[in-house]
Amino acid sequence: MDGEPQESDSEPGRPKKDSDYDESSSDGEPAKSKPKIQPKKKRKKKKKSLVKRASSAYMFFSKEIRAKIVEESKSSGTKMSFAEIAREVSRRWSLTSPEEKEPYQEMNKKDKLRYEEELANAPPPDPDSDSDSDEKPAKKKKKKKRDPNLPKRPKTGFFFYLDKQRQIIAEEFPNMKMSERSKLLGQRWQKLTEEEKAPFIALNAKAKEEYKVAMVNYNRNKVLEGGGD
Repeated sequence: MDGEPQESDSEPGRPKKDSDYDESSSDGEPAKSKPKIQPKKKRKKKKKSLVKRASSAYMFFSKEIRAKIVEESKSSGTKMSFAEIAREVSRRWSLTSPEEKEPYQEMNKKDKLRYEEELANAPPPDPDSDSDSDEKPAKKKKKKKRDPNLPKRPKTGFFFYLDKQRQIIAEEFPNMKMSERSKLLGQRWQKLTEEEKAPFIALNAKAKEEYKVAMVNYNRNKVLEGGGD
């Protein structure tokens, strides 16, 4: 009957939901569906190497100087934050002369040899069960092969001093670690007078001249061989 109220699909007083409406819009076109949110992929944890990487010259310097900076800040009554200490370490490193850096560079070279040796003797890593079979292993950068004919850079005065003193220190302190020996040699080098350093500086000057001559001959030979483009 015309007087009877028409039945509604929705309950009275209840607001309509999106599902109550027709999937098509008023102009007859299908309504746009909401984009599905893709779940985030879990990042794979990289397996830590069992071999400790070689410390840089700066890291050796930092280990030694950090304790001094902390002690200085305590004695002055001003407590420094971790970031402030790191900045102070960096500032002091930038003020360190090349000769003063040489002991730490020597320690870095020794530590690199230690790392390479331990890495060569380390057991192969276990296969990762969580890794995808489709995933390709990361490509390793090929190290540029050094030309065997390229002359070696001249030794510094400090390294000539090391050559002479290394065996003496080894006999004097047979149980001392290699890193500690290098540190001790660096301290002894810094305490030498200019006169005591003079023979080693002279050896460095001679090595520089020999290196210059060797490089001239090396470059000339490369041109003659057609490799000096």
